[in-house]
Amino acid sequence: MSVHPHVEGPDASYPSGGGDERDDWNLSVPSHGRVAALRPVSKYLLPSGLLALAFVLILSSVRTYHDLEGQKMVYLLNRVSRVAQQLERLPPDDLFAASVRSVAESEPNLIDLRLLQRSDAQAKDVESLWNGEELFRTEFVSINGKRIFRSFITLGSSGAVQVAKVDLDASAADFITANARTNLIAASFAGSALVLLSLYAVWSARRNATLAYERLQLQHLAHIGTMATALAHEIRNPLGAMKGFAQLACRRASPDVAAYLEPILRESRRLERVVDDLLLYGRAPTPCFREVEWRDFEDVLRINVGEMIGASAIRFDSDGQAFRFRTDPDILRQALLNVLRNSVEALSGQEHGVIALRTAFSEAGLCITVTDNGPGVPEAVRKRLFEPFFTTKASGTGLGLAISRRLIATLNGRLELNPAVPSGAVAVIYLPAAKAVISQPAQ
Repeated sequence: MSVHPHVEGPDASYPSGGGDERDDWNLSVPSHGRVAALRPVSKYLLPSGLLALAFVLILSSVRTYHDLEGQKMVYLLNRVSRVAQQLERLPPDDLFAASVRSVAESEPNLIDLRLLQRSDAQAKDVESLWNGEELFRTEFVSINGKRIFRSFITLGSSGAVQVAKVDLDASAADFITANARTNLIAASFAGSALVLLSLYAVWSARRNATLAYERLQLQHLAHIGTMATALAHEIRNPLGAMKGFAQLACRRASPDVAAYLEPILRESRRLERVVDDLLLYGRAPTPCFREVEWRDFEDVLRINVGEMIGASAIRFDSDGQAFRFRTDPDILRQALLNVLRNSVEALSGQEHGVIALRTAFSEAGLCITVTDNGPGVPEAVRKRLFEPFFTTKASGTGLGLAISRRLIATLNGRLELNPAVPSGAVAVIYLPAAKAVISQPAQ
């Protein structure tokens, strides 16, 4: 589709007034509003601080918990060391018999204690202890769902190397991390709350920025409306007089003279369209909803599109469905003509150009699509198509699609422009409030 269509607005006239001064109008966006809208960084300082605080809080709790987990290992090793010391003090000939009796009384967390023989199955796993390559070995095991801290220690009080297996209840050291675990859980909840609060702050900042931008847009529209009134007052009536006298002179002049007058008429009509664009964009009309027969509406569109196509080889195709729907036909027709004019301009000079108008309706409303097989619109351009005054043409106001979107918005609908497959573009108009129903054939 082409980027900017001209809009054929109503040929309204406005009463002329005095020559009051209008050179002091300032149509730019207020500087304080622009600064407020373009400074979002300060609004994100609080969320950033909250996120940093949550990160530091959770990281500090995790590190503390990790350090205390290391202290648990130190505590369990210390208990094993006390058991080893007691075993070392026992007489060599009474080592095994006295170990279970005396050590178990002094160590309430002891689960199992026994001396290994080289012929035991577990002795092969701790061969390095028998050979003196290691002094002890520790591991965590699970027995009947209970976590056990198992240690293999060497005893040398009798002159010969002996290996004892000591099993302690690993939960004996849980008191070290009990408070840290509680703090970690509390820090996790607090950090999560801070993260949620920061996300809410970001959402709130973005929402406020959006509202501020919308307010600036409304202010800008108000300025455009004021400018449009000025154009109607200062340009429209003199332009109408010039156009009327040029038409009269053209009818009475000879063909040679009429050829010189034709550019005046052509440029007058173009200037009228520019003024109409500004008036329509600055002051969107108030819709008057009524029931409309689609076929009648489509017939008028077909006539208008035929005038746009002229002698070119573009083919216009419509589905011709029979149904009624509620809308403002004048506003919808104006918006559709803008879109259709885009398609016609996009297909200009192209062979086998086709424009297809299709409708689909349900309980959710009416959907109207306009598809062409033109060159399409680049992604970078498509993102800005609905911006006011954006155009890639050498002439025009760049308000065509922006006007169409505003007109559709007054009908409680929306307008989208998407790429078509395999080429071209498709404009989609959604009208949820249309309430289309199938027309009954005449009896």
